[in-house]
Amino acid sequence: MKRNTLLIILLLLFLSFPAVFPLIHHGFFQTDDGEWMIIRLSAFYQALRDGQFPVRFLQRLNFGFGYPVAEFLYPGSFYFASILHVIRFGFVNAIKLVYGFSLLGSVFFTYFWLSKLFSKRASVVGAFFALYIPYHLYDVYKRGTMEVFALLWVPFILWQMERKSIFWVGIGIGLLLVSHNTMALLFLPVLYIYSLLRKLYPFWRITIIFIFGGLLASFFTIPAVLELHYTVFSQTAVSNPLLYFASLRLIGYTVLIVLIGTAMSFFLKKKEVSQHSSLAGFFFIISILTVFVNLPLSGFFWKLPVASFIQFPFRVLSYFVISIAFLAGYLVSFGAKWQQWTGSVVLILLLFYFALPYVSPKVYFDKGEGYYYTNDATTTVQDEYMPVWVKKKPVHRPRQQVVVTKDAGKVSNIIQTAQSLRFTAQLTKRANIRVNIIYWPGWHMIVDGRPAAFSYSNPSGVMMVSLPKGTHRVQVLFGEDTIRYIADVLSILSCIGLLIFTKRYSRNVYA
Repeated sequence: MKRNTLLIILLLLFLSFPAVFPLIHHGFFQTDDGEWMIIRLSAFYQALRDGQFPVRFLQRLNFGFGYPVAEFLYPGSFYFASILHVIRFGFVNAIKLVYGFSLLGSVFFTYFWLSKLFSKRASVVGAFFALYIPYHLYDVYKRGTMEVFALLWVPFILWQMERKSIFWVGIGIGLLLVSHNTMALLFLPVLYIYSLLRKLYPFWRITIIFIFGGLLASFFTIPAVLELHYTVFSQTAVSNPLLYFASLRLIGYTVLIVLIGTAMSFFLKKKEVSQHSSLAGFFFIISILTVFVNLPLSGFFWKLPVASFIQFPFRVLSYFVISIAFLAGYLVSFGAKWQQWTGSVVLILLLFYFALPYVSPKVYFDKGEGYYYTNDATTTVQDEYMPVWVKKKPVHRPRQQVVVTKDAGKVSNIIQTAQSLRFTAQLTKRANIRVNIIYWPGWHMIVDGRPAAFSYSNPSGVMMVSLPKGTHRVQVLFGEDTIRYIADVLSILSCIGLLIFTKRYSRNVYA
């Protein structure tokens, strides 16, 4: 490693420290969703440990009746955090490490991307804008979401595009898709347009790379789309977007300074950055639109159906992670060296100053790992992924996991994991057996070694089976249904296809 590169890495780490320092504090900090992420991780890990892969149904949640939340919401960060837990990090620390990895990763990937376009100095400035824009820190220390894990992969993809690495662009797209649904929806069009503007690949080739990258995530995206109608999602108003416009402070005063400076620079036509003027215009338009949709004037947009997937106007501020990072690097590339240095120092100082309120959590607490490992919340705002056949939502854990109706016998030898339930039923007459697990496609029953029909047409949406007099061995098992099998196979085939495509064309990227 060159000495200059090592020094820059050390500088990046040093200046990033204030952004990750709160994560070192003992315990966890007060956020909107952070504790839900820990609870969901613990249930996710239990399912993964018990052999459910891919993880879709979290049996412990929803008061022990189960909930298919993992099929619909960004599993990527939870797979990563599960690996951290395997190597002996507790669930709380695993989530904090995901946050820290995401923040630091965004700095380095942004620097590596911008260094392909600008000087090292300009790239450092841009990288710190990616980290310290208020919304990026707000996502971690106020919201506590996993959006930041998705934001990590956006500059990674841009960097790999500049490196002309077909394979890693495809992998990055797949990682983005499994890391956060809404972030993928927001950024994939931007990434595709960027690739066309840069003309690093022929149109057909970049299109194929995006297709392969999208198919890599098939195991998650296809079931999430095709089985969403089984839930009450479309009938549930998660939030009113008109109540969540960003404040000027959250948009960022330094962001506005960069936008004003960029607008002025368009009239200067400086030679050293003219080659990137089209990209600057592209990111400038994105940034202006981002500001606009966070103003009450954009109320008409938030009444459109597509806006329901974004949910919160302030979420669009995620664009600043790359758009303002680029524009900051572009802006400090103007002028004589002393002007560039002065501009860089001033912008970084202002950036730190206005970021301070967002890296200072006020409340820390330590509830212990057990609190999260046993918590059975649904971990969603309005239980929007509840199956439509559940008319009566659980409000407490069931007294018994398996119930024989009409006192017609008893059950014994109950063995339960995150994806199975086994028991012996001893019946004195024909009876209905109620298994207090909410049905979701993939659950099936085996009675005395043979597949058995069951129903879930009851207000609670749990599985029930009718059995004759006698002793029966019952297995209730969760696995993949047809749609998911096809999706899983597509992910495997696309991985093979991407490898073949890379091997064939990576030496000829301009052919």
